[in-house]
Amino acid sequence: MKKVLVFIFTVLYSFSLTAQEIYKNEGLVVNNNVTGNWPGVNIPRTVPAKLYFLNNSITSVNTSGYLLQAGDEAPLLSNNMLDGAVISGNKFVWKGTISQSIITHGLFYGYNVNGTIQYNYLDNVPYGIIFKSGTDAGVNMTFTTGGAAYNIVKNGHFAVRMKGINGVKVYNNTFYSGDQAGWYLVLITENMDRANGSPSLGARLFNNIFYTKYKIPSIKVDAHETFQDFQCDYNVYFCEEGDHKPVFSIGDAEYSWDEWRALGFDTHSVVLNPDFINTVSFVPRGRLDYGTDLGPEWQAGLSVSAVWSPGTSPATTLQNGKWQAGAVIYSAATSPPPVEPPVVPPPPETNTPPVVVVNASQDNLSGFVGEIDASASYDPDNDRLSFAWTTPSGVSVSSTSTSKIKFLTPLTSTVQTVEFTLKVSDGTTTQIQTVPVTILPYMPDLESAEITDIKASSFQTPYYPYDAIDGDIGTMWSANGDNQWLIMELREPFNVQHVKIAFQPGQRKVSYFDVMGSEDGITWESILTKSASCGFSGNLQVFNFPPSKSAVGFRYIKFIGHSNSLDSWNYISEFSIFGYRYNYPGNPKDNPVRLFPNPASTVINIRIDDSGIRPEFIRILNLAGEIVLQDRLEPGIRDFQVPVSLRQGIYIVQMGSGDLTFFSQKIIINA
Repeated sequence: MKKVLVFIFTVLYSFSLTAQEIYKNEGLVVNNNVTGNWPGVNIPRTVPAKLYFLNNSITSVNTSGYLLQAGDEAPLLSNNMLDGAVISGNKFVWKGTISQSIITHGLFYGYNVNGTIQYNYLDNVPYGIIFKSGTDAGVNMTFTTGGAAYNIVKNGHFAVRMKGINGVKVYNNTFYSGDQAGWYLVLITENMDRANGSPSLGARLFNNIFYTKYKIPSIKVDAHETFQDFQCDYNVYFCEEGDHKPVFSIGDAEYSWDEWRALGFDTHSVVLNPDFINTVSFVPRGRLDYGTDLGPEWQAGLSVSAVWSPGTSPATTLQNGKWQAGAVIYSAATSPPPVEPPVVPPPPETNTPPVVVVNASQDNLSGFVGEIDASASYDPDNDRLSFAWTTPSGVSVSSTSTSKIKFLTPLTSTVQTVEFTLKVSDGTTTQIQTVPVTILPYMPDLESAEITDIKASSFQTPYYPYDAIDGDIGTMWSANGDNQWLIMELREPFNVQHVKIAFQPGQRKVSYFDVMGSEDGITWESILTKSASCGFSGNLQVFNFPPSKSAVGFRYIKFIGHSNSLDSWNYISEFSIFGYRYNYPGNPKDNPVRLFPNPASTVINIRIDDSGIRPEFIRILNLAGEIVLQDRLEPGIRDFQVPVSLRQGIYIVQMGSGDLTFFSQKIIINA
């Protein structure tokens, strides 16, 4: 193996003083048996060079690294040394077992532009063809010529990815996914490796075949900003599952065929079965006259007789008449498809319905994120399962089509039970199961702090700071950039137990933030650090204060926004603070036990702040000295609740050990 690679680099790289070197590699056969990280065939990038990588064969089993590394992963002095490369007629085969964790890159062309990537065959390569650029300043490189054309990409996580690069043309390719581990066929995103990634703009997708066995997105883009100058049309789509229509993904949201076309894309494209003769050569049984004329540069496609042999270019033919879709085209309008022996269908098999297994917590606190897990469901016939959730009104969920979902419980002051409905299908039989979930009110007896003033580092008109505390979730404060803050002044010192925050209405992204507290507005204590919203809802979510901070009487609360997972903006539509008034006789630090709320109704919260106090019992007496409630306490308990059902009046709460009572305090019960 080492000898082969030395030969490769000797052929590829010969130093001279000319302005541009010529690297030509043709007819190489590379078989790699390294199962871990392998750098692949790594093209030198120390001087400007014209690369011709033609009709080679690379087979590998590496779980990370590359098959062909013709570019860089980051901004370097070696960037764009391979400008205008020609990578054509190569076969890349990966023979490992694909899984979610495998990240092997196939044909990698990073931080270079204007390359012509054509007539290549990629079989089972986890990461197919990759175009990448981008800087920390958010600047992408731009293709002005070249692109990816007449390639066949079979299986893997994705066929083509554009990551922080502009103007990439994707013409007349055949993309096939028959793999359950597949993610997408075409993935277009910003370069998240850089500090300020910019969306990949100006992509062109024409005359391609998108074929999926399962309902995975044919095209995924990370945000609507990606659609700036984006064009996609005259393609052929087919999915073996369900109604055969493709699905698409924008951010975390899934779009149907009709929803995608309503955005203005694929208006001339069709949904039909290309009826491949086999999934090796991917020759359609007849002409697919659904493409559009892309000009002389792109006229030559793969012939129906194309094969990949080291040192020999696969056969090509010219488009004729109406342009055909896909990588393989017919040479004449009347050319019959190749004839194969008829396939005798196997006898029909009996289908065993799937078995639904659901794990979910029966009791969930309002304002928190819960989870329902149906991933243990299985099919006795080993058929691939699909999942479809119907969710209760007012409950936001992370997904409606995955085996495991998260949900944000709505705020409630009473116990409520809601029902999720799960449909699990093996493609033939669907099983339906109802999943009841009980939502419990969370600390309903706490008080809401009164906010008397609010200030902000900045705001975007008309989204003012006051909109974050006006009690209307339909209004909001917004500010652009990291470390944008809101400072809320409270009427009086307050023991904050938790805050409830609603971010942007309808939000489908994660907001990052910190929360700090201050007694004087000058000296600040960190309370919540590196916190994040659930990412799939803009409704109110509860964030608990740690016990060490909830006993402090804060007069000021500061929210610090650190942007979100999709852009640099911060949003708050509502911010509420809950706890109890900082009520003390004399020095607050001398009060070792806290009872709250006071007055109470159905529950008394008790916090022991002095580690030297270790009660064995608690009891409640009326003013006549009669014990109305008494219970033993667990050793070392510091923070607990006592449910009460008492008449309205004044009572005495006592705690102690043995015959000794060392704590006594009045409490008012409002029935």
